Parts: sequence; structure tokens; C-alpha cells
Amino acid sequence: MLEALVIGLIGAVIGSLVGSLIVEYLGMRGITFIPPGGGIAATIYPYITLTYIAFPFLSALGVSLLSSLYPAIVASNLEPVEALRYS
Repeated sequence: MLEALVIGLIGAVIGSLVGSLIVEYLGMRGITFIPPGGGIAATIYPYITLTYIAFPFLSALGVSLLSSLYPAIVASNLEPVEALRYS
């Protein structure tokens, strides 16, 4: 489970950094939005807060831990000889 936590942590950090950089770039540049069917064009300036970073970060860690839980339970119930036989 430690391996899943480390992999999830690395993925969450990289994803948060890349996502934050993209939002910061688009926040400076703006996104031009033209409604379907015509209408008045608008420029949208996205922004990011700590909540927008923390929730996906913690969700990624939670999913990685939950996905490693079942294999860890199965492995803990195996005899060491059986585990080595199938590897």
C-alpha cells in the first residue's frame, strides 16, 4: 500500500502543478467564448484557489489507496509459498 501511496502522491503533485500552470496561463491570456448560434463574444479569465487544488489532490490520493486495498487484503491472506508460486 505504501507503493500505491507514493505513486498516487507523485501523480497528484504532477497533476496539480500542470493544472495550476495551465490555469495561470489561461488566466493571464483569457479564453474567448463565442456562444453557439452567434451572440456577444466574451472573454473568460479562469482563476484557481486552494480548494480547487486540494480536493482533486486528496481525491487522487484516496483513489490510489482504495485501489491498492483489495490486492493488499488478498496478498495478506496468501501463504508465502503460494504467493511465490504464481509470480
